[in-house]
Amino acid sequence: MESAVESLKPVDFLIVTALQEEREAVLQQLEPFEPVRGGESPIYYFCTLPAAHNVYKIAIMQLPQMGNVAAAVDVTQAIAELNPACVLMVGIAAGIRGKVDLGDVIIATQLIYYEQGKIIPKELEIRPLTIPADAVLLHSVENYSADECWNDTLCEHTPNSRGIPTIHFGPFAVGEKVVAAGSYVVNLVKLHPKLIGVEMESYGVAAAAASAFSRPRFLAIRGVSDFADEQKSDEYRQYATTAAATFAISFLSSGIIPPSIIHTAASPKVGTLIAIRHLSMEHIPSHTIVASLPPKFASLDVTEILINQTDLYIEDRLSDPLAAVRRQTLLASHLDDLLNAYPATPVAYFGIAHIPLLFYLGYSLTTKRQLHFFEFDRYASRWNYLHGKQRGPRLQLEGMPALPINEAGDVLIRVSITHTIRLPEVSEIIPSPIVSVHLYLEPPKRDAVVSEYQLHNYGIQFRQMLDDVHELLPNRRCTHIFYAGPASLAVYFGQLISHTVDRDIVVYNYTAKDSPGYSWGLEITASSEASGFLIRYRK
Repeated sequence: MESAVESLKPVDFLIVTALQEEREAVLQQLEPFEPVRGGESPIYYFCTLPAAHNVYKIAIMQLPQMGNVAAAVDVTQAIAELNPACVLMVGIAAGIRGKVDLGDVIIATQLIYYEQGKIIPKELEIRPLTIPADAVLLHSVENYSADECWNDTLCEHTPNSRGIPTIHFGPFAVGEKVVAAGSYVVNLVKLHPKLIGVEMESYGVAAAAASAFSRPRFLAIRGVSDFADEQKSDEYRQYATTAAATFAISFLSSGIIPPSIIHTAASPKVGTLIAIRHLSMEHIPSHTIVASLPPKFASLDVTEILINQTDLYIEDRLSDPLAAVRRQTLLASHLDDLLNAYPATPVAYFGIAHIPLLFYLGYSLTTKRQLHFFEFDRYASRWNYLHGKQRGPRLQLEGMPALPINEAGDVLIRVSITHTIRLPEVSEIIPSPIVSVHLYLEPPKRDAVVSEYQLHNYGIQFRQMLDDVHELLPNRRCTHIFYAGPASLAVYFGQLISHTVDRDIVVYNYTAKDSPGYSWGLEITASSEASGFLIRYRK
């Protein structure tokens, strides 16, 4: 006979807490819920959670004991009984003073278990074990904007007059001890210079997920209640507990997690549009997409893939280009999961992002994935669909040699569409190219690209220019691209860069505050893990 627990599996998310107050904070976000016990199992709390086009099945459990060993045993049993697609550890933890603030939310990029080691004369040699967070869940939460998730429940528990929590990503040190000594924390930070949290259960929970036959995905979300030092107190305990629970449930209900990894994912209907919303400079809400859809898409359900890098845009600069790149590296696989299951689904791109990120996104997608492009109209606060056969002016090309040049050296390419990129602006970056090519619109014009025909026509000219570079400059070292033009065209140009023919292509970003203005670029044809992928220039 089927038990009550067995009748409710599989679940999409198993949320694990270590303390009763953590469990209650989560349940407060999920009412109504149903407590169910099966045999010798712990009590699970079951509920459903609406999320975009899905309704998730969720189970919540509290660990009966603290520590990683007990956590691993109990969660192993829970995974066997519930078959979750994902496991989340939600609760409080200690933060690292100076890196995070009390009440902030910290999310583990990896878990470092520091209890294993070797005793040698006069010291203990720590031999840490590590488990990384699941890449898909981490990518999703990095792209989730928490601005709208903080509610009145959190405000009720706010100590003093602090603002909303900040979200941090980094490694956690996980052990078996309650730590309240600053000197001990200093030693833990030596395990990893980017350490942001210290706690007692997540490694055991992650180990249970990693060793299970079904291999559910794992992520740890914690609120900072103290700094694990001599000033440890309970002042921020309730606030941190509520912050972690609020963020975790808001993240799940946002629908940003790829449907392909969830058991009960709603199948896209025949009338569905996959919308890629890519933002690195300003936040543009999703409702602008639906409001801007033309008649051919207006009746479709929208499934959104969000790449949100806006929190990295600080004082008119992208503070961490590599972190921004990491947030878009899984886009192709997420998109393929949907397109392989539902090949008739159209895909649209809505983006305002830094030029190298646009080119790199297009390069990662290739022309195998057909996109419908939309350009943002800042005056009307809506997206304009690039369709139809309006021709527009043809681009001009200067500087391409008529005969092959066998000299070795760099190639400089300027693409001037919205405004003219002057040669003196880039000559301090590439002072002595073997060839300087200029592909340009005369006169340059904002919002110059208005149709699908024009987009594709400009793409043909761009691809022909790269083919000429390949044929006429066989000994080129690096091709440097400086671009001023629409976001959609930058993505399309990136799609047209060949993974087999083209090599060593760097695309640059312009920032007016920097000197030189083109202070960094990405070698988009290289691996994002390569040491030379990010290129910086300083006077």
